[in-house]
Amino acid sequence: MTVAESIRYLMDQRGWTVADLTRASGVARSTIDNMFSRGTGITNSTLEAIAEAFGLTAVQVLSMGNAMVELTPEQQEFFMDWAALTGEQKQIVAEVVRQFHRTRP
Repeated sequence: MTVAESIRYLMDQRGWTVADLTRASGVARSTIDNMFSRGTGITNSTLEAIAEAFGLTAVQVLSMGNAMVELTPEQQEFFMDWAALTGEQKQIVAEVVRQFHRTRP
């Protein structure tokens, strides 16, 4: 998966348009348009801004589709849902998961 494909996937997961990504990341629309339409590469700072808009690191975006451990479709979907959560939501979900582990027979 290319960087542009990864970004498009993340946008699709959230129902975002290019305008939404522009607003969330602060990256110029022309930069994003060129990345998608011309296959133009992006700078590290642009990648970092876009990744941050998704609540991810640049490394996470770069490694999408290239995981060393093969994830099931269910795990991939969960990861993408997780990535869309706010920090506070992630803390709540993590606590719920910990509670399940503590109550396991």
